[in-house]
Amino acid sequence: MAARVATAMTVLVCLVLVIAMILLRNVWGYAYSSEEEVVAYIASMLPILAVSFFVDGINGALSGVLTGCGKQKIGAHVNLGAFYLVGIPTAVLLAFVLHLNGEGLWLGIVCGSISKVGMLLFITLHTDWGKEVQKASPCKYFGLYHVFSGTSV
Repeated sequence: MAARVATAMTVLVCLVLVIAMILLRNVWGYAYSSEEEVVAYIASMLPILAVSFFVDGINGALSGVLTGCGKQKIGAHVNLGAFYLVGIPTAVLLAFVLHLNGEGLWLGIVCGSISKVGMLLFITLHTDWGKEVQKASPCKYFGLYHVFSGTSV
């Protein structure tokens, strides 16, 4: 339940911030430069960055769920697969082969992030939460597991 609530809250907060980024994309660039060319480029990149921001927020929540379950090693493998097997090759293809330049680099990273969300979501949805509750029982950590479980030492 906590995993669902955390993920839902993350989606909600990220959605609000993404909407703000999209609505302010034409003025956002003035925070960095007064040159129209720079402002226009930032405005063209912000929708891609907004998607990246949204997906990374979900990644953070789902990675936190995995870490809370003590599955950091699985999370490391997911990161390696998502970014080294999907994100970076896609970014190189889009930026340098298809000549999408900066947009291609960011789209590749977004593809890696989306693949990471997919893998983390799959792991989260297929987690045996009853087993995780047993692993996280406070009684285990304080040496009281046998007292409350009805078994003796």
